[in-house]
Amino acid sequence: MAAELARALGETRSEAVLDTAARLATAAPSARAEFALATAAIAHRLSDECPDRIVERLQGLLSALAPGSAEEKAVRAALAEGREKASAGRPPLELLERWLNRVRQQLPDGARLVLHVDCGPESQATAGTITVRVGGRPWVWQTARSEHPVNASVLYHEAAVPVDISGLDPDASYEVGVAWWDCDGNGRTQSIWAGQPCLLPCRALPNGTAGDLLAQIRMPLPVGTTSTRLAIRREGRSNAVLGALWLVQRPAAPPSSVGGRRRVRVATGDEYPGHP
Repeated sequence: MAAELARALGETRSEAVLDTAARLATAAPSARAEFALATAAIAHRLSDECPDRIVERLQGLLSALAPGSAEEKAVRAALAEGREKASAGRPPLELLERWLNRVRQQLPDGARLVLHVDCGPESQATAGTITVRVGGRPWVWQTARSEHPVNASVLYHEAAVPVDISGLDPDASYEVGVAWWDCDGNGRTQSIWAGQPCLLPCRALPNGTAGDLLAQIRMPLPVGTTSTRLAIRREGRSNAVLGALWLVQRPAAPPSSVGGRRRVRVATGDEYPGHP
């Protein structure tokens, strides 16, 4: 029975099933080999979509497997593939740190950068109690890697890139920042939603032709909650993309609304530090 279940799980392509198979491989010693092989098979199918999640799951599973066994070799190979895919498109650390320093310099007085997700190489980040998970599939614009390595990678989705933020302090005030661009000039337009409230109306993404290489946008999150889900929605052609996301905590009260509209900060072009 367990062997049949393991075979069925191994033929799927789902992050949830990946988690289930990995847990069963650890919790069911009599069928550990079967569930471990199923986990490796699922990980191989998902290696382009969520390599960070694969690395996280397989690292925990590997220690429970007998060294040199068929299942250990399969999991180790899937782990190596996940690590390779996770590192693809990752910019040099010194350039990424320079980019983050510019982000910090643009923060309001007293605000602090809580965490940052370099979308593509990364899909989640944790700082203290707060975790941010970004959905979608990774993509690297190879034509941009040499001149613009910091923003050559994205996470994309055909309809909307989901962002789940949990562990927030309900008494604190937060802002979320995003960076995006339309590298291949497909005419992308996007909006940002937190449930029904629209945080950012439909906006065309820059494509670099007018010197506006990258748009950086920062906006307040809904207050008084410990978690929120955002949707980066496709509003035009092609798909929805997200190049980077960061979370900022402000010590003061949330920014006020003027005329029923949220205050949104937009930075483009020359303010982007990844220019050569």
